[in-house]
Amino acid sequence: MRYVTDRLIIVFNLARTTKMNLRGSDSGSVTIWCPIIPEEDIRRLSSQRKGLQEISDAFHEWQAVMRGKSIVGTSIGILLDRIRMLMINVGIAVGQNRSLAEEVQDIISTKLRTGSLGLVTEMESESPEDKLVKKTLAMFFAKVKFTRDIDPLENIRAAMPDLKAFVSDLDAIDLFRMFGVTKVTDLDESRYSDIKIKVTKMAMVGSTNVIKRIFLRLLSPDPWDND
Repeated sequence: MRYVTDRLIIVFNLARTTKMNLRGSDSGSVTIWCPIIPEEDIRRLSSQRKGLQEISDAFHEWQAVMRGKSIVGTSIGILLDRIRMLMINVGIAVGQNRSLAEEVQDIISTKLRTGSLGLVTEMESESPEDKLVKKTLAMFFAKVKFTRDIDPLENIRAAMPDLKAFVSDLDAIDLFRMFGVTKVTDLDESRYSDIKIKVTKMAMVGSTNVIKRIFLRLLSPDPWDND
């Protein structure tokens, strides 16, 4: 894999410095190398050579800036802001071609959303709290707007499933593990409030870990290589 990655970097550098094109091996169509756009989409956009080159340049400039920033202790809000800056840079790069900018932003957002949801499915869900966190994050990432400035905390709260409906499906064992009671009728609003606070905190941690992994993918030479 390291050999393949190094080769991709060499190919990309050649394409940039000599203004060469890369020929698609399957269809025979000529496309420019633009790693932020998946292969299946870049073939479809191959007629937009100039715009793709400008987007590719903007992506690498963004990478160069972001590689100098630490992600240790970084919140999900800051990481989403950094990703949003990529979207803004794409729009600026092809400012005279709004349709291309919006299409590429949509392509990137879809890939980020799909990747995030894939990581959520891999999360453990042994306890009732874990299951609720997983449901919350699945809803959050299904709707998150990578092109917009959002409040992750508010969006996660809004994504949380109805707690009373969730609790009604629990058996006595899980109910006791979650609340310390064996009957739903023994629950009061303060217990519901406590568990909402706990699950929200867990979801914030979980969402941050997911976005960190997505962010690191974006810093790699080929972000969609593992998809």
